[in-house]
Amino acid sequence: MKKKWIAMGCAAGIGAVMLTFSAMAAMADASGYDAWKSAFKQTKKAESISGQVNLTVTDNGTEVVRASAA
Repeated sequence: MKKKWIAMGCAAGIGAVMLTFSAMAAMADASGYDAWKSAFKQTKKAESISGQVNLTVTDNGTEVVRASAA
């Protein structure tokens, strides 16, 4: 029974957040939505998307860990 209320509460909370952001986008003349839509269309056209991550951990100026991924 308790899980049911938690699930219903989460669904109601997510719905309220989505409604709030939709209203904010409508009040802002939907320019943010247009920018997102344009970026999403360009992403669908992309043939290759890659990223690069570099991580360095130092302790008092001494390099402890260095990692990178491409």
